[in-house]
Amino acid sequence: MTNLNNRASEQSDGRPIIVHIVEDFSGGVETAVGSYIYALPHIDHHLIRKQGNGNLRANTSTDKLFVSVTELPRNIYTAARVLRKQIADIQPTVIHAHSSMAGVISRVFLNSRKNRIVYTPHGFAFERQDVQHVTRFCYRLVERLLAVNTTAYAPCSKREMDLVHQIAPNASAVLVPNVSSINLNEIPVMPTTIGNDAEQKVIIAVARITAAKDPEFFTRVVSEYRKYADAKFVWVGCGDPELTRRLVDAGVEVTGWQSAEQVAGWMHAADAMVQTSRWEAMPLSLLEAETMGLPVVARKVESLAWLPSSVSGTTPSELAQRLYESLTDANLRKRILMAWKQEFSDNTVRNQRNELTKLYCINGDDFK
Repeated sequence: MTNLNNRASEQSDGRPIIVHIVEDFSGGVETAVGSYIYALPHIDHHLIRKQGNGNLRANTSTDKLFVSVTELPRNIYTAARVLRKQIADIQPTVIHAHSSMAGVISRVFLNSRKNRIVYTPHGFAFERQDVQHVTRFCYRLVERLLAVNTTAYAPCSKREMDLVHQIAPNASAVLVPNVSSINLNEIPVMPTTIGNDAEQKVIIAVARITAAKDPEFFTRVVSEYRKYADAKFVWVGCGDPELTRRLVDAGVEVTGWQSAEQVAGWMHAADAMVQTSRWEAMPLSLLEAETMGLPVVARKVESLAWLPSSVSGTTPSELAQRLYESLTDANLRKRILMAWKQEFSDNTVRNQRNELTKLYCINGDDFK
């Protein structure tokens, strides 16, 4: 266990205290939690994390946003003892669990009658498409059972809100919109390798390389697109070594881990982005692309079922066609950008702050 800021036991002078519990503090979850802190900077935020097996680098700049950071041991029983001790010492106003494993840990080892437990799934495990039906059924059953020890849910998308109502029809739930973390004033210039050929379009994907993001589907989009024209395809991120190898074999450049500023740089340099997730809650990369004015063509899955056909497709050939049209038809490109802008019109810091204030049952007047 490591308490990086060594201030966990300090008094908060009456300020609300939020403890964020995360299984693997990286990627979209890290970005989302960081945005919550920026939305409510005048309350104390603590982090308790149980690192997973991912290979993303820790973002120490995000760690510094917390009053304290505690690393849970990998042994589940030792982790439970450490978790309970930290909660007893910190005495939080709210415990906010992020993602499935942290949701299980929090609601199995802690009691919502003693501490308010808020849960944001960031994508329910029973939505996974890479496991058997019986496994998904078990995941859903576990979520139903743990609902009785959940004070409130904080879904991050309309789809996730619908799923909350399915598993816990009578539960309290507040939709907390994700917001873009991109600072348009801090976008670095990318290496010249991205623009060696001024005529060659650059098409990117931004995500961890996991089964959920379906990089194999992306490689098929690459193959289909090259029937129309040549382009430089870049996957911005890192992850599973075998899936990474398949991307490279398909002629895709894989950047490896990138900071938020570097991701923004890639978006600034690119001509279009493609989203190929097989299942998803609310990909932050879509918000960030909209902020950058980067047109996105997305695979139509349950969480993105609302997408018009001009910006989506269900097959690699459809996505490749939409990409090519977005890069050759200026009017269509404008319509795509407008469609995303309208969809994310409510994803503002103000709205996020208001919903978090409701969720945490704190006085919003202190944070205006």
